[in-house]
Amino acid sequence: MAAHHQPPILWVVALCTWLIPTTASALPIGDKGAELGLLLQPVLAIDEADSGEFGIDPHIGRAYLSLSGQPSDKVSFFAQLGVDDFGRDGAWDQGFGLRDAWVEFSPGPRLQLDAGLMQPPWAAHAMQRDGTRLGVSDHATLLPYPNGIAGRDVGLMARGSLLDQRLEYRVAGLAGVDEAMGHAATDYDGDGSPDAPPLAPDDIPRVTARLAWSFFEPSGGPGPDGFHQQGLVLEATPDGLRSTRKLLTVGAAIDHQQDALYVEQRDFTGSVSSATRADYTAATVDLLADLPLRSGARSLNVLIAGTLTMFDSDHPAAGNGVLAIAGYRVGRVQPIGSYELFDAHASSAYDRVAARIGAAYYIDAHTSKLTLELGACRDGGGNDLLFEGRLQAQLMF
Repeated sequence: MAAHHQPPILWVVALCTWLIPTTASALPIGDKGAELGLLLQPVLAIDEADSGEFGIDPHIGRAYLSLSGQPSDKVSFFAQLGVDDFGRDGAWDQGFGLRDAWVEFSPGPRLQLDAGLMQPPWAAHAMQRDGTRLGVSDHATLLPYPNGIAGRDVGLMARGSLLDQRLEYRVAGLAGVDEAMGHAATDYDGDGSPDAPPLAPDDIPRVTARLAWSFFEPSGGPGPDGFHQQGLVLEATPDGLRSTRKLLTVGAAIDHQQDALYVEQRDFTGSVSSATRADYTAATVDLLADLPLRSGARSLNVLIAGTLTMFDSDHPAAGNGVLAIAGYRVGRVQPIGSYELFDAHASSAYDRVAARIGAAYYIDAHTSKLTLELGACRDGGGNDLLFEGRLQAQLMF
């Protein structure tokens, strides 16, 4: 059994901060409505290798520091620094990076205009506020935007709610892939001349759009709370933990950019000899439910999302996937089950199938909780299902 070395002080800090009782949702700063937020998620991962050996990998799954506020009735902002999988596989040299930085102008509930670095419109699980999701994993397999641009992009977005706030729309024009990001012409065979044309030579922006219908309460709204949607809403009360929102939403989204990826051609040895440009297109449909039962003392939570990515291309990450997560909370305990599948059309390297069962224990709603998940997965077209386990603590305010 192998274990990775990690700085012990980080785990002492993580444990101590998680054990501190707090009911604060954020720390107010000054008198301008600004708030400082923190999300810390230490994770103990246990994974089975193809050899049958088990590896223990303690790391910090997420460490985020955010600043948000509403300096006037119509203007709000959100900025966040963070690092994912800090210390994963022994890599403790990662630095914090800018994850979000946007400003919003909101004339009213029907229209909000956002500009900056933000989450593009996509499936419900991709837009949920970190720390409010069911389970441990981000399920990034279902977000295979090419060339490393997945969860964030820079641009402009218009969003709002219509029809008595039942219909939410989001439309964004984003930078996506362009030559300025280093995706220029590529020399595959090393002969000094490009074997593939540059990506996105015309700088045509990436366009994403989403429509969602809420049967009960609205899923979005002005400001950071409406921008980053809640996975499940919980409130600690003198009578115990309560679900305070009734939500059932169905949505669909599309994501497109012209000439945003390469489709590689290989010679008889299997080496890449050249590549041609292809358009990137992805589509998704989803359902999100957060339904309180017995006056909120219990709740049923369901997320189902299906994706089709980069169709009309032979890119190895093109394929279709499905994600399903369900949980039934009774008091502070919530059993959780999940299933994830991604079937790549052209290459098994991106394939994934995984199933997990587990439970979350909410010590103080989302402010502090423990989540345990155990299951099996098969990645990259392997033949065997391998064990994977996650124990995650959370501190969020």
